[in-house]
Amino acid sequence: MLYRKYRPQRFKEVIGQDHVVSVLENSIKLGTLAHAYLFAGSRGTGKTSIARIFAREIGTSEHDLYEMDAASNRGIDDI
Repeated sequence: MLYRKYRPQRFKEVIGQDHVVSVLENSIKLGTLAHAYLFAGSRGTGKTSIARIFAREIGTSEHDLYEMDAASNRGIDDI
């Protein structure tokens, strides 16, 4: 799948989301991390890519990362 092959791996590779990247980078730099983050927007805007980069930057292991999409997981039991 092409989106996995060309997915950005670092914040500086993300294009068109400078405002989001700067907020996340500053929260890491200042140590002001929130207990949860919600990435919302239309399809193809980089939500998953940015969330994965952010998780890696704050030291989350692959085993602790759980990705949910709202299209498939809409019920309370899913959440």
